[in-house]
Amino acid sequence: FAIIHPKKANAIKGKWSEVLINIVGKLLNFTKDDVHYGVYFSEPVNPEKEGIPNYRRIITNPMDLSTCLHRVYLDYYQSFSQFWYELGLVFKNCRRFNRDPYCEIRILCDTLREIAIHLYKLWHKI
Repeated sequence: FAIIHPKKANAIKGKWSEVLINIVGKLLNFTKDDVHYGVYFSEPVNPEKEGIPNYRRIITNPMDLSTCLHRVYLDYYQSFSQFWYELGLVFKNCRRFNRDPYCEIRILCDTLREIAIHLYKLWHKI
């Protein structure tokens, strides 16, 4: 996961960036029945390594949890809505590429997506 300089970590404390880091961190670390769901979405998809050469043709705007986290650290997001949109792309892309709702990665995606929706609702109440 992302490494952050201690000075930057202190600068983030108490700001909205800290909330976003916690959200992504919860998704990255979500575990159920000894399965670490976040691991499957923690890095960009590598089509060559994964043996899915048509991935870039189907998914034109790839996104993963680590990229979201790095962007928070780099102050890339100018608004909460921009963050939530890109976080949603992680799941939207997975669902688009893996259309079979019973394939393993799609089940992992849908479960983690439900966790993200729950976290969004908790965030929205704040």
